[in-house]
Amino acid sequence: MRPVELLVIDDNPGDIALIRESFRECSVQPRITAALDAAQAFKLLDDPRREPPTLVILDVNLPRTDGFEVLRRIRSDERWNATPVVIMSSSTLPAEVGRAFDLHANAYIRKPSNLEAYFEIARGVCTLWLEPLAGAVSRATMTM
Repeated sequence: MRPVELLVIDDNPGDIALIRESFRECSVQPRITAALDAAQAFKLLDDPRREPPTLVILDVNLPRTDGFEVLRRIRSDERWNATPVVIMSSSTLPAEVGRAFDLHANAYIRKPSNLEAYFEIARGVCTLWLEPLAGAVSRATMTM
């Protein structure tokens, strides 16, 4: 069975550590791969040996290439365009939220200010996406 994988694209190692910690209680234990910028993310996504991630958690405030461009490229590539993308950003400016949804983000979540809020978000992501997608992956694997 293909493992459930989260690709976290965020330039803040502290936020990545909090995301890793918050998913430890998830009923589906995802493998978490991190990219600190768009270049690292595209290197992972473009690797023909890798399956697309099950879900992407994306910060919009990245160095050099911002998260909106990452999202645009994910949605324009047939290999990845079905992958759910959750924006997790410190910005809640209406223009940025609107732009993310215009680019077909699946959700836009403000980065939490405490660990318990990270755990709440992880539980929601597990319930809404990872558990159903893990079941779909299991069924697809069994029918092959």
